[in-house]
Amino acid sequence: MSTESNSGVPEQAEAANSQPVMRTSKWGWMLAAFVAGVLGKAYGIVAGVMMLAAFFFLQAKAGPINATVAASVLGVGVGVGIKALLGS
Repeated sequence: MSTESNSGVPEQAEAANSQPVMRTSKWGWMLAAFVAGVLGKAYGIVAGVMMLAAFFFLQAKAGPINATVAASVLGVGVGVGIKALLGS
């Protein structure tokens, strides 16, 4: 395994039937943190935290951009749901 940053490039797998794992550079995390901050201001801190948690779990298989988009949708859903439940 290489220690270089190769954002979105699958690494070679050791086993024949294993799936490639995507590495995320610091720019992928910066994009996710920026989007989480915007979601946190717009929909509440829980939406931003959920977005970062979902990004953390999705980025290895989906890549940084796809993980950011999917996690953002989840964060907005959580933020809107909590605001609806709290009635504010």
